[in-house]
Amino acid sequence: MYEYKYPRASMTADAVVFGWHQSKLHILLIQRKNEPYKGCWAFPGGFMDMDETVEQCAVRELQEETSLQVPTLRQFHCFSAVDRDPRGRTLSVASLTLVHKNEYNPVAADDAGQAQWFELGALPALAFDHHHVLEIAKDSLLLWLDSSDAVAPILPREFMMEDYYRLCRSICQCLTDRDVIGTMEEFSKRVLVRNVLEPLQPNQDGSSTVDQNGNPVQLYSFRQSKA
Repeated sequence: MYEYKYPRASMTADAVVFGWHQSKLHILLIQRKNEPYKGCWAFPGGFMDMDETVEQCAVRELQEETSLQVPTLRQFHCFSAVDRDPRGRTLSVASLTLVHKNEYNPVAADDAGQAQWFELGALPALAFDHHHVLEIAKDSLLLWLDSSDAVAPILPREFMMEDYYRLCRSICQCLTDRDVIGTMEEFSKRVLVRNVLEPLQPNQDGSSTVDQNGNPVQLYSFRQSKA
């Protein structure tokens, strides 16, 4: 066995789960049962075990503390401020996801006293550096809105470009005062260039889907990622 004589930092994983419901964004938080920050609210997360990856750690901690399993968790930042954790030198790899809030009912377990959704604009004080984590998570979600399948869990399997645009615009308005979405035309051009959507063919009988005025419309789905 190799030995390393220098101090080593601990690794943790945190999960920022955004929940969409009635045109509002919510955040999933747990109330800490133990010190440090006992009784304070934080993102689900914890220390990585020696026999797992940081990705596996994020999934495990989310399930252990909230009883929830989500389809995907996307890594967005590693937080490494020297004094971010009073227990010692600790790094955290944070991941995020976006889900339908009403499809996920958290139940606190493990070292979480409570687990519940909070509306983004009405959050309690957060433990550790989690206010900073949230700000970076919001910026990361903004970047992903029209460049990936980030909103796939809250769109129908087949949708019009206008549906996609309106959803992204609504989410953007919850996250920032800046208009990072632009017009429908600007949005459509960006999305089509990035090749994240699959144009769907007409129906099997040769007919096309029509809008409320009877005009044919193009439907899309998100491209399946290749293994």
